Amino acid sequence: MPQEREEIRAGQSPGAEVESKGIIRRMRIRNLPILLLVALLFGAFSNRADAEAQVPLGHVEIRGSGPLPMVLISGPTLDWRYWEDFMDRNSDVYTMYAVTLPGMSGSEAMPSPPLWRPPDREDRKKPPLETPWLDNAVEAIVDMMIEEEIGPAVVMGHAMGGLLALRLGIEHPAMVSAVISLEGPVAFPTPREMTRNERAADALWRFDHNLRSISPEDWPGQMARWTRTGASNTEITDYVTELSLETSQEVCIRYMVEHRMTDLSDEIAKLRAPTLGIFSEVSSQDGVNYDRIKKTQFGPAWHEDIRFYPMDEIGFFYTLRAPERFDMEIADFLRAKNIPGAPKPPKPEKDNHAGHDH
Repeated sequence: MPQEREEIRAGQSPGAEVESKGIIRRMRIRNLPILLLVALLFGAFSNRADAEAQVPLGHVEIRGSGPLPMVLISGPTLDWRYWEDFMDRNSDVYTMYAVTLPGMSGSEAMPSPPLWRPPDREDRKKPPLETPWLDNAVEAIVDMMIEEEIGPAVVMGHAMGGLLALRLGIEHPAMVSAVISLEGPVAFPTPREMTRNERAADALWRFDHNLRSISPEDWPGQMARWTRTGASNTEITDYVTELSLETSQEVCIRYMVEHRMTDLSDEIAKLRAPTLGIFSEVSSQDGVNYDRIKKTQFGPAWHEDIRFYPMDEIGFFYTLRAPERFDMEIADFLRAKNIPGAPKPPKPEKDNHAGHDH
């Protein structure tokens, strides 16, 4: 492990100076006794400070040369290319690291042991709450940020990527300057409130079963139908569907199920970085208003900025549907929160008639 890795996982910036009676000058920890001493003296180590990814990211696309580093995380069926247009538009504003999560687009995935499937309904009251694929994804992104020597960065994610962005802000606060979650609430909205055990049981039993009942032949059509509900036109639907189908059905299901299991309602109070949540208003065919559910169930726990827009304004794929508006909203948020390196405000247009007689 590089020496900076231990500093960052300990909640320090790379090379941060730490003094203790003039003896310990820098966090260049090389042996266990000193490591334990520093941990005791400063209480710097988080619960996950020594964790590392079991499987690395599938790909990291680095673009841009702007002063503000930004990590981009896509949803459970997409890879880094979802952000490609955004990266091209903002190459002079940010230095961007768009990640492909393990397993996406045919990359190496986590091992897939059989999911929990008890025959007795009573056993479903105590389902396992572990989310190993999402845990690995968080740590794989942290490993990348350390390897690339990225300072505190804006972490922006879409759908499940937004949930991962929230986790990064909660679990690795020293590495995150701001969090932006697009369509990624602290927990997946459900028609009724659920305990964590109920949520996990529903995801591992009902939701997983429904997904696995879709045949491989029908899977492409189902992906297109899901995409169509949140896309504003055929071009976006075709593009997102094409990217989605490069990830295997098994990988999609595993990430989707763990996404449904996750509930950060309690942990969100630990999030200290400036945080923006952007959501489209969604109602299901049976009249369930999921927008209202997000607000009532998760809004009170969200202590930062949460915004809702009509679906016909931004769609589910905001950055593809209204790119200029999206770029401006992100830049305005970062400026308002005084994030170091935030985009400068646009220059006012010059009045060509100024100083002329009329």
